[in-house]
Amino acid sequence: MSFWRSSRVAVLAAVAILVAGCGDRQQHAWWNPLGFLGDLPRPFAPESRPADPRFVVTPGQVGISIRPIVGLRPDAAEELSDAIARALQGLSYPASTRPGNVASYTMVGRVAGQAPNGQALLTISLVGADGRVIANHPAGLDPREVAAGAHQVDWNPLAQDIAAALDALIQENAQMAVAAQRPPVMIGRIDGLNPEGTRDLTRSLRWSFARMRQRVVDQPRADAVIVDGAVAISRPQANTVSFQIMWTLRRSDGVTLGQARQDNDVDTTMLEQNWPQVAIGIAEGAVEGISQVIDQSPFTPATPLRAGGVPPPPAR
Repeated sequence: MSFWRSSRVAVLAAVAILVAGCGDRQQHAWWNPLGFLGDLPRPFAPESRPADPRFVVTPGQVGISIRPIVGLRPDAAEELSDAIARALQGLSYPASTRPGNVASYTMVGRVAGQAPNGQALLTISLVGADGRVIANHPAGLDPREVAAGAHQVDWNPLAQDIAAALDALIQENAQMAVAAQRPPVMIGRIDGLNPEGTRDLTRSLRWSFARMRQRVVDQPRADAVIVDGAVAISRPQANTVSFQIMWTLRRSDGVTLGQARQDNDVDTTMLEQNWPQVAIGIAEGAVEGISQVIDQSPFTPATPLRAGGVPPPPAR
């Protein structure tokens, strides 16, 4: 089988997860890796909202406290803050202009300087529970908006834009926080493909892990999870090639943490003409299952070896 340059391709994938050592532990879907935090105290008292699985941060767990925008007239600043809170609530976030609790994010804003388009510059900052500024979002204000009083401006369009930006910032921060708690990954052996296929799939896995903010290392480490793949290829139909892949996760000392089984059916024409993109599709499905195994496995780093392969003496 030859592998050529690529364009777009669709890959049908199914991933089954087999986790070692989990027993009856509660399982959390890969899209909700913060589930282990449990129910954080609600910062406000909004109406009950069902959790939306699209969110990495479950909206019922973390609130957003909206502070008045500095640089606007007080009555206009209050109207804009209320509009932002309503827009965030429309995105299923418990948001309020009242102070939140220790688990809350805080939104602060200041009108100062000039935007590139000549408008007044509004800088929105998302502040974490520890007081650290996570990220800033710039927006432009018409000078008439800056000078406006009560009931003179419809703030809803700006509020919706700010709410969407805050949502993106929160999700990005949450993904990075989750990834930082996972052990790094090393891509080990991938058997069953020719050298070019192994190279392309390895590169695709690294790219897909990077998209999930998962750290990837090049050498075995005691604190790393090694991922090996075994690929079996069959031809169930004349125009279809089936990939069955078993991903095995292990520590550097060989202890198995779990497995993710993946099935992909690919059109033969797509495979011949678009293999690198097919590899990306396979990798995207693989990292979801692999990340779920990592999140559900009780990972204990392997004991690092000294020269000669002798473990270090126990600490006294």
